[in-house]
Amino acid sequence: MEQAAELVYINKEQVKRVAEVIKHCTEIQPSNYASHHHPPVDHPFALDYFFAVTLQQFGFWEDDGKKYVRPMIAQLDREELKGSAYMAKAYFSLLDKDPQFYSPARQAKLQKSELVKVLKSDSGHDHLPALDLHLSLANNYGQDMLDLGLSPLTIIASVNTEEKPLHAFLQQLSSISGYKEDPLGKKANLLAMILIQRPERFLKIGSDESFKPIVDYHCMRASLRLGLIEVIDSALSGKLSRRHLVKPEEEWAVRLAAYQIQPMLEEFSGKPIGVINQFFFNYMRGCCHEMRAPECSRCIADLVCLHRKQYFQPVLRTTNY
Repeated sequence: MEQAAELVYINKEQVKRVAEVIKHCTEIQPSNYASHHHPPVDHPFALDYFFAVTLQQFGFWEDDGKKYVRPMIAQLDREELKGSAYMAKAYFSLLDKDPQFYSPARQAKLQKSELVKVLKSDSGHDHLPALDLHLSLANNYGQDMLDLGLSPLTIIASVNTEEKPLHAFLQQLSSISGYKEDPLGKKANLLAMILIQRPERFLKIGSDESFKPIVDYHCMRASLRLGLIEVIDSALSGKLSRRHLVKPEEEWAVRLAAYQIQPMLEEFSGKPIGVINQFFFNYMRGCCHEMRAPECSRCIADLVCLHRKQYFQPVLRTTNY
């Protein structure tokens, strides 16, 4: 694989400028993952729900074989939702009427017709661009859990007895489909963050442990537009500007840089990774849009942003995020 340094580099001075903005922003706080479309606190199937749905957080966009076309947006219960929110609400709808749906046994035997029924929109259609990948990961997740004799509850009970519960938890997930495929562990680290920050505090965290970065395409798009990542390869720059499909090594270069930036932002801002994650995923996503011009005047980072508005996230179909 081509060296990432030959394609992009991290603008450390720009990282410091953006970190200073995050440092003085009080409106960005870690999520407790207990709000709208999340299981109520102390719900008996909350753990099963989060394990089953978090592994499905990937691929919510359409392409035409050459370039990115649009994000997945559809109506569910008369509410227009984008990909990850749509998936979460669709799964959430089963929380009380069929909670065993989330169990490893059910996921292992899940049929395409059943998944289509769960995910169909108000119009009666399945809008997921990569439904077969979602089904495959669900089946493989369930089978891995069964083969290992595990359940969400037994995993949590086991790792919470360790000196480093977070490390032990991520080690467990490294053997489970849906979480084990990604070398940067986006979904595994997201699940850990959810379980640590939920009011129930499902997952403990050791005194010397900390979250690892969670990098998805919103994070990469914002990092490129803010100027945190400088693109030095002209071919990659053109692909990012035209929203064309990229090579795996090109995607990796941008994603690895975005991953390495987050601990730097954490260090320079003094804010935890949970806040850095919210800055990229919720705050920046709200003004640094995918399908319309960024609303720079609404952004707290506008004064330090390098305004690389032409850039988009790397376009590559993957189950990692």
